[in-house]
Amino acid sequence: MEIKITEEWVLHHRHPRAENGYKHRFGHVLVIGGSPGFYGSVLLTAEAALRSGCGLVSVLAEEELEQALLVRLPEVMTIPRSTWHSMDFKPYQAIAIGPGLGQGMEALEILTHVLSQTQIPLIIDADALNLLAANPNLFDLLKDSAILTPHVGEFARMHGAGFDQHNPLGLAQAQVWKNKIRGVLVLKGAPTHVFNSVGIRFVNMTGNDGMATAGSGDVLTGIIAGIAAQGYSSDDAACLGVYLHGLAGDTYAQKKSKASLVASDLIEHLGNTKLLD
Repeated sequence: MEIKITEEWVLHHRHPRAENGYKHRFGHVLVIGGSPGFYGSVLLTAEAALRSGCGLVSVLAEEELEQALLVRLPEVMTIPRSTWHSMDFKPYQAIAIGPGLGQGMEALEILTHVLSQTQIPLIIDADALNLLAANPNLFDLLKDSAILTPHVGEFARMHGAGFDQHNPLGLAQAQVWKNKIRGVLVLKGAPTHVFNSVGIRFVNMTGNDGMATAGSGDVLTGIIAGIAAQGYSSDDAACLGVYLHGLAGDTYAQKKSKASLVASDLIEHLGNTKLLD
């Protein structure tokens, strides 16, 4: 079964914000990533989560990243990365893990710990996806609420050789693969497809080629996390997230150009959509 994610679909599935709401009611996102040399990815993810309507964002950060966050995003709270093994995950309603996480032993230990210790939605991207591909035993730790967000290359590493998103057989392969694991699969591309937890494939109707730019996926991870933290199901958070992500890109392209679009422009133009108000 295939369903198109349109504005009509979004308006039918969104939850109007509570006018008497407060920050804790709108959810708390934890972002885990940002190894040296890749701090920008976490900045993009954290800001996108904030701009998607959640009330609070915390980042598990190294000291250098804490300084960058203080300058760029004073609204974000930080937790020393060295404390990951003793973290309490109860304060959070969604976790985004992977952007800039790294693929070394510590990164693998962090991912394993988070997968085994949490039940809340995990939005799994970038390095975390590559760690899953290299350690397939970790798939057994996925919960139904997990949201995996690979682009074609990342999915091919998880799926194995012979995958082609632009071939109908490739999409069928993705559906079969998804049915073997728990959670939601967001297959990023042109267009992006969402394979939900009960076997339905959604096709996103927004977005453009200007979004094929560094950091665009980090922004999507933050958007989905910010929406999931507000109480949406993982299925709906994934679909709403990809639609709003693409709509922000289309809004920018209409004002300026596709070629000049960069990832931070997507965050800036989330405010023009107003679909989650």
